[in-house]
Amino acid sequence: MSSSKFVRKVKSLVKVTGYAGLISGGILYYRNDEKFFRNILMPLSRVAMSPERSHKFGIFLCKWNLIPKNDYVDLPILSTTLCGIKLNNIIGLAAGYDRDGEAIKSLHKLGFGFIELGTVMPDEQYEENVKNSTLQLVEDEAILSSYNNNNNSSKGHSFLVPMMRLLRRRQDYKEIIGFNIGKNKNSNYVNDISLNVKVFSPVANYLVINIDSVSLFENSSDDLKDKENLRSVLIEVNRARQLFDDEKQRPIFLKLSPDLTNNELKDIVDVTKEKNCNVHGFIISSSTLDDNFNLQSKYHDIQNGRLSGKPVREKSTRMIEEVYKLTNGKVPIIGVGGIMSGSDAYEKILAGASALQIYTGFILYGPPVINKIKRELSELLINDGYKNVSEAVGKNVKIQQKRFNWIPFFR
Repeated sequence: MSSSKFVRKVKSLVKVTGYAGLISGGILYYRNDEKFFRNILMPLSRVAMSPERSHKFGIFLCKWNLIPKNDYVDLPILSTTLCGIKLNNIIGLAAGYDRDGEAIKSLHKLGFGFIELGTVMPDEQYEENVKNSTLQLVEDEAILSSYNNNNNSSKGHSFLVPMMRLLRRRQDYKEIIGFNIGKNKNSNYVNDISLNVKVFSPVANYLVINIDSVSLFENSSDDLKDKENLRSVLIEVNRARQLFDDEKQRPIFLKLSPDLTNNELKDIVDVTKEKNCNVHGFIISSSTLDDNFNLQSKYHDIQNGRLSGKPVREKSTRMIEEVYKLTNGKVPIIGVGGIMSGSDAYEKILAGASALQIYTGFILYGPPVINKIKRELSELLINDGYKNVSEAVGKNVKIQQKRFNWIPFFR
């Protein structure tokens, strides 16, 4: 065989193999195959694209409904009611992925029980130098983001409000959507948060306010760890809620940082018990600035990074348990932080979480991780004899009963 014929045959073989690979890959993608996503597609995407480009590409696929087929049927055991909101399943998507609501419908179709948008801000705002501001630490099942790129971009009300009105009113979209609300740079925190409550209450199912542990605030009044600042915000938020009829007075959640001290955490919970400062639930927890983790990955490119994923899991679970105790199990908690499997999810349920959110697991392993967590969690609940997930909430937590100190012999 001549060398030219041999080269032609090799080229033909490469073409056939390439086409076959594309076809089989397309079929596995469409089928939402867990092994294909975890072992082939997601690793390839990390090689081919930066985390920022990969994120944008994921939003693009969802926006144009180019998503895998999802045949998984939610079991009734994972349904619940949270602050009057009926959830078909308790697994939601945390804020930070679809900040401006561009992919809501497709994300729900992937199997999420609810979606949280944001952080949303009144005016359009973009961060500079966001390139290479995120690292995927695969060995640690974690994501490290630059502090300056932590949900600080938003298309603002001018984009999001008309889109949401179209979705809710003209398309009559009924799925559960939450809004993580924030402020623009150099704006007044109380005014911006109050404005967000007024604007999004007609189209939201719930609203979220972040309480960060960081002291890198533009103004001291932005530090909601301070009891007076938090009190001022919550009074104004509750005042804004009262402008609406009962059916549009949306539940308010506080999202807490895992870096809060025990005293800061207690102060926050105490403020929420005051008149006109009530909240309806907590989301625990956000990412951490703590660098006291023995990480396998090298991440020297980012300074002052925020870490999410598996390293935060135990820390957030402990905080869930602590807040469950501080509120005597009376205030709903949405657990988030390092949920990669059904056992991770179950751990947070038993610690006091009534619903859950994922983020890092979705980024690292793709859409199949949603059904994986739901399937494994359902099996664990059934094996332990629970008929509904709500029965398992807080079962590993011992709440100390208050004694009747006003009767001497009970002391």
